[in-house]
Amino acid sequence: MPSIEARRVILYSSLAIAVTALAWEYLKRWKYPIRVPSNLFREKIVSRTDRHPAFGQLEIFQMLGRPAVMMVELVLGAVRFVWITDCETLKEFMVENQKVTSERWNNSIVEDTEGHLGVIDASSKDVSARRKLILQTFRHLGLGKTQLEHYVSLEAEKLVEFIASKEDLDCTEFSGELTRATANIICSLVLGKRFDYDDDRMNGMYSDLKTYFDTPVGLGLAAMGTNVPRFIRMFAKRYDTLARGRIAAYNRIKVFGDKEILDHKDHPEIQGTLIRACLDMQLKQPEIFSDATIRGVLADLLIAGTDTSSNTLEYLLMYLVLKQDLQEEIYQELYSNFELDLSDISMENTDRIPITMAFIHETLRYITVAPSTLVHVCKEDVQLRSGTRIPAGAFVIGSLLVIHRTDSRWKNPSKFDIKNFLTNNGKFFKPEMFVTFSLGPRSCVGEKLARLEILIFLVHMIKKFKFLPVEGETYDGATGSFSAVMRARPYKLKAVIRS
Repeated sequence: MPSIEARRVILYSSLAIAVTALAWEYLKRWKYPIRVPSNLFREKIVSRTDRHPAFGQLEIFQMLGRPAVMMVELVLGAVRFVWITDCETLKEFMVENQKVTSERWNNSIVEDTEGHLGVIDASSKDVSARRKLILQTFRHLGLGKTQLEHYVSLEAEKLVEFIASKEDLDCTEFSGELTRATANIICSLVLGKRFDYDDDRMNGMYSDLKTYFDTPVGLGLAAMGTNVPRFIRMFAKRYDTLARGRIAAYNRIKVFGDKEILDHKDHPEIQGTLIRACLDMQLKQPEIFSDATIRGVLADLLIAGTDTSSNTLEYLLMYLVLKQDLQEEIYQELYSNFELDLSDISMENTDRIPITMAFIHETLRYITVAPSTLVHVCKEDVQLRSGTRIPAGAFVIGSLLVIHRTDSRWKNPSKFDIKNFLTNNGKFFKPEMFVTFSLGPRSCVGEKLARLEILIFLVHMIKKFKFLPVEGETYDGATGSFSAVMRARPYKLKAVIRS
């Protein structure tokens, strides 16, 4: 029989083995995401200003063996960026864990622009009421009904009429007109009026929107979160000209909103606008809908609802130029189904134009104008089913472009191919991997409006013009410039008025 000392050794050894086994199981269960080497991050993203940073994410994803979750540590580990590159993992994070993953990133640019008073950067506790009011107002103004579709059609007619009046249709570009047209849709809903394309206020707003979106997000330490020492952020912000330009543009857009809010207060007869709905709610809940909050909501809608839609339309026109056979196929589809009486086209009968719908959605997939979600901050540790642990305080980004260009369930993920949205018998369908407008409670509040705008503007332009390439012009339909969203590189085309 073993001695007492020997039994103690056996007992302690057994306990040590058990503890070690339990610790090993715990460590296996709580594993961090794949870490991105700092030199790779600098090489593929920080040092590349000739393209959108999302393409750096795509290259890193492929070099590291296509992991579902990647993490970059900056500022001696004080800042952790997590990229989710898998569709199912993104749904698990943003939808199933939305109670602890819907917080926004409180960075110094948000502080300086009072971005938390709007919708985009609002805290998780404030955003719900603001989103609800916006959606209710949009429905009241006709979103999802023929009322709003009719108005968008009228704006599309004004757009093509303005373009047709240009003298340089043999070699022209439409970026300014497209931005002004999409801005007018937002202005009609929010302000109750539209602006002529050569109006001085419209031109000023267009210039500020362009400055805001041409400025890359997350520049240097100026955009770092509050866990970076404040004196470092203040120093970086002081010398970051690009960040200051972005802040100044946003603040000028807010001044534009202030004038419109004051105009509504002075003229109570102005009804049926989002500003009026906010002012009515202000009487009931002044602590939630202050003037500053209304101004922030207005600025966010002008920013988010204008440039992304106009950029998508720019890429659509580029692909019409690049794919002449497809352009003619879309034109014939519209003619055979509606005889080009575009007043009959609505979101309710898009099943009659599957090629057109597939073309729009393939452009949204392949380009992904908003190639990443905005930052989500984890309130607490998030345990994914894969075993990966995303730590509390991490800044999480959904890499939408990576999902759209690499998910093996696409028929042809790496190429522009409208068959990605067509069944074998030629009907349009939308795969679950299509996440252009993001997911969960922070998804795009203007998704339905954006889809409506893009469809109606596109079909009106195809009805009026045939788009042809300009000799010697370069058309880059695969990448985008270095800016906040995926912006098409400048190009010119030839617009021939159809008989």
